[in-house]
Amino acid sequence: MHELLTQWSSTGIAIAIYVVVSCLHLNQVRSRLRHGGRLGPASRTGGRQGSGWPRDELAAAALFQAGLLTALLALIPPIGYVSSQFIWVRAIQDLLLCFAAPVLIASGIRGHAAGRPAQGKFSRAVANSLFAGPQQPVSDGIALDTAWSRASPVAAAVAFNLSCIVWHVPAFFDAVPANGAARFAEYAVYLGTGIWFWLQIIRPHLGPWQSPLRRLVLLTGTLAAWTVVGMVLVFGWNVIYPAYANSLHHAMTVLDDQQLSGGVLWMGMTPFLVTAGVVLLNAWLNEEDSGSHTDAPAPVRKRAWGWAARSGLR
Repeated sequence: MHELLTQWSSTGIAIAIYVVVSCLHLNQVRSRLRHGGRLGPASRTGGRQGSGWPRDELAAAALFQAGLLTALLALIPPIGYVSSQFIWVRAIQDLLLCFAAPVLIASGIRGHAAGRPAQGKFSRAVANSLFAGPQQPVSDGIALDTAWSRASPVAAAVAFNLSCIVWHVPAFFDAVPANGAARFAEYAVYLGTGIWFWLQIIRPHLGPWQSPLRRLVLLTGTLAAWTVVGMVLVFGWNVIYPAYANSLHHAMTVLDDQQLSGGVLWMGMTPFLVTAGVVLLNAWLNEEDSGSHTDAPAPVRKRAWGWAARSGLR
């Protein structure tokens, strides 16, 4: 009974946070679209100047809201409750919080911020550092810190992969179902590092790490880290998470549940990473192919969602 009350209390908090963040975002979108005539790039890419409803703005807003909703669905019943009973459902929740929701939110942030008018030097530098790509250099002579530009993608990948490894350590993994603070800490870490990581892949910072090939290296490292975690669970012969030894495990043992969760985690993360890797590999090959035909620097190629980098020789 206490566990059920704790779960519903967590559900209420998750819904409240979702409503607040969603309303703040929608209010910002309404404000931006109301001044659509001043959005410039968004108007040119999606809608008519002054129409107030550029398509890119609406698409980005929809992606962001879909990401928020995906995260909410991972936290509330049935997934939120059953994840404390079965390890394989917990793996589905991890995939939603680390991959599905962050990919949608990061895509929405990238597209939504593309036409944001930054006011003042500081805010313009912040906006550019978060959302600018090769086709949108920092204005007013403000250059991003080179060390941060290099370290940020690596730090994001390390934090993202460490969050997976650390939270699958038995002491932390077993503490989550019965401890509300540990549960919220896990959710916050997964979402935070996931959004940070996917922003580097979908919309990289300015700097040397914007290269598709280098982003592909980050994806390869991430694939390796999550594969190791999945393999440990799939091929393990001992119960790693004894806290899940409950009365519901009569159709399958806890070891079966644990091995199934490894398969869900291993196979579930693969489509996200492989799809992103194929896109980046294609961008890199196009970049190399364009560079092989001319000695002159090629112009920047603009793409709606920022996957491609600058073509031509580097």
